[in-house]
Amino acid sequence: MTFTTIDEIKDHFQLQSVTDEELKKEIKKLMKKHHPDPSGNGTFKSEKNKKDYLLLGEAFEFLSKKNNSLTLKNEIQSLTKIVNELALTQQNNQQEKKVNSGEKKLRQAINGSIKDFHSKNKFPKISSLVIAGVISAIWAFPNSLKDNPTLSFLYENHQYFTIVWLSVLIFSVLLWFIIKTIETKDEQIKKTLKVESVQNQIFILFTRWKVISNNLIDTEANFFSGPILLRFSKDELSSFLLNEYHILKKYHLTKLSGFRALKELENIKENERRLNPNLFNSAVYQMVNFRFLPRAGELDIETSQLISDLIIERLEMKEIIKSNEIKSLSTEYIYEFTVY
Repeated sequence: MTFTTIDEIKDHFQLQSVTDEELKKEIKKLMKKHHPDPSGNGTFKSEKNKKDYLLLGEAFEFLSKKNNSLTLKNEIQSLTKIVNELALTQQNNQQEKKVNSGEKKLRQAINGSIKDFHSKNKFPKISSLVIAGVISAIWAFPNSLKDNPTLSFLYENHQYFTIVWLSVLIFSVLLWFIIKTIETKDEQIKKTLKVESVQNQIFILFTRWKVISNNLIDTEANFFSGPILLRFSKDELSSFLLNEYHILKKYHLTKLSGFRALKELENIKENERRLNPNLFNSAVYQMVNFRFLPRAGELDIETSQLISDLIIERLEMKEIIKSNEIKSLSTEYIYEFTVY
C-alpha cells in the first residue's frame, strides 16, 4: 500500500494526532512495538506485525518527504520574496538616484538661468545710466553749448531741456527699480520650480490643459462619466512649460476643482486668441508696460526639459503614470485623468 495523504495514514492506523510531528512520534512508537529486535531472534512475531511495520515505515517516509518538500517550498518562497524585495529596493534606489541627479541638474540650470537673466538686463541698465549721465552733463553746463551750431538750441531752450532732463532721470530711476523688481521676481519664480509641490501643480495644470486642447470633455455630463486615459510625451510637457504655463499659472486654476476649472481654462484660451493686437499697438503696449524687458520666470528649453524629466521621474516612482509599450523616439506616458 502506498500512502498519498495524511488522512489515509490517520485512518489506517487510527491515529488522533493533528500535526505532522505528532504523527511521526506516534508512528515511531508503533514501529518500536512491531520491531523484530524485541523478540530476541530478529524475526517478526507474525506476518501481520511484519506487514504493519513495513506500512508504518512507508507512512513515516511519506511524512518525512512531505516535511522536506514543504521546507524546500517555504525556503524557495522566502528566497523569492527576498529577491523580489531586493529587486524592488534596488529599483527604488535607482529611481531615487535619478531623481536626486535630476534635482541637482535642475538646481544648476536654474542658477545659470538666473545669472543669464541678470546679464540680459545689464544693457538697458548701463544704457540708461550713460544717457542720463550725458544729458545731466549737458544740462549742468549749458554755456558749453552756446557756440555749438548743432546743440545751441538746447541753450536757447534750456527751460524745456530741464523738463527733458528730469524726465530722463525719472525714467532711469524707474527703469532701475522695475528691473530690480523683475530680477527679484524671476529668482523667486525659478527657485520655486525646484519644489515638488510646485511641480505637482504644473502637472495638474498640464493635464487640464491637455484635456481641453484635445476636446476630451465638452459637457459636464462627460466630465462625470468616468476617468480618461490621457496620453502625453515629455516633449508636450516641456512645450507646455515654455509656451502655456506662464499664461495659465496667474489664474490660479489649480485652486479650482472639477468641471469649473476646465471651463475656466477653455475661456482663458479663447481670450488669449482674441487679444492679439496688431504690430503697432503691440509695440506701443510693450513700451508703455516695459515689455521690452525680459519676462520674469521665463524658461529656456534646457530648463523646461529638466523640469519635465524630474516631474516624470517622480510620477513614475509613485506609479501615478506608466510608459506606453509602443516604441518611439519620444516615450509616451499614460495618466488616468479623474475628477478632482
